Amino acid sequence: MTIQTTISPDGQRLVTMTAEDYQDLIDARDAEAAMRAVAAGTLQTLSSGDVDAYRAAATPLAFWRKHRRFTQADMAQEIGVSQPYLAQLENGQREGSVSVYQRLARRLGVSVDELLPDEPAVATDRLRPAEAGESHDAGRGSTPDGQAEMTKAPDPPKGRKS
Repeated sequence: MTIQTTISPDGQRLVTMTAEDYQDLIDARDAEAAMRAVAAGTLQTLSSGDVDAYRAAATPLAFWRKHRRFTQADMAQEIGVSQPYLAQLENGQREGSVSVYQRLARRLGVSVDELLPDEPAVATDRLRPAEAGESHDAGRGSTPDGQAEMTKAPDPPKGRKS
């Protein structure tokens, strides 16, 4: 690590380093904070078996629901969606609204980011707003907060590329 120090015109001591060295310092600070949180019991950790279950799960949502010992029916009822809709979210057949994922995250005690797969299972260029009555979200035709759900658009006719 190469660090240069200079004095500004107003007498303030300044440090110059490469962006890579700066990022290394930030990473070390974050790692130290995480270790303190683990030691204090305020940061959740997973066993190696849990990590294997996470990797084997269809989606992070499926893992966290099972890890927190909720049935699909119980979880769906608690957040106001139907069980089939939750199953579709868990197996990657549907993408839910932000508000649905916020309710799931709150109930599961994780962040929304922790519930989302790295890559959407449904091609986002093939999504469209749900038609009235088409959503499976507790039979409402939209999310409980009135936002439109996204559903997979029908496949294009054979012989045509989308």
